[in-house]
Amino acid sequence: MAHMEGATEFTTRLVGVTFCEGYPGTLHRLSEAFNAGEPVPIRLTRDMANVHDSNAVSVMCVAAGGKIGHLSRRRAELIAPSLDSGHQWRGVVENVMINPLHQEHPGVIVRCWQVRMVTA
Repeated sequence: MAHMEGATEFTTRLVGVTFCEGYPGTLHRLSEAFNAGEPVPIRLTRDMANVHDSNAVSVMCVAAGGKIGHLSRRRAELIAPSLDSGHQWRGVVENVMINPLHQEHPGVIVRCWQVRMVTA
């Protein structure tokens, strides 16, 4: 998606995966869950403690055991205000990339969307 303003869905490769606790094991567990064929859910959360980016957004995944990466700085800048105003973002893993020759450096692509609140 080239234009993000007002976007409610996007697909992206995560950044900062190597800085997450348990890497690369977390992404190897994620790969196993993804390869099982069922959708692997994720959720986006604000990372207010991130000293490098005031808009940091973490990507969490129960199947992997916790944080699996961050949104890029550009995407986080666009999504952070939505999270800060109380909107929820969810998603699924689209791909886990593990090169057989470099298994110590896996990556992940996710599809994310804003959860629509339904009122009666």
